[in-house]
Amino acid sequence: MKVHDEVCGMTIDAGTAAASTLFQGTRYHFCSERCRRLFGEHPEWYIEVTADSAPNPPGSSGE
Repeated sequence: MKVHDEVCGMTIDAGTAAASTLFQGTRYHFCSERCRRLFGEHPEWYIEVTADSAPNPPGSSGE
């Protein structure tokens, strides 16, 4: 199955993807470990993130 790497935009095969991660109940596949790491650091840059998983804004207590 062909999928889209949300970080770099490459079309890759999900079965042979170099890396993947589960985020908000969806599996995302990546062409490299670097793309997976970048996605993990700032998923909101690449996809719409729900409030439950969004990083805390600067200055927030996170509670």
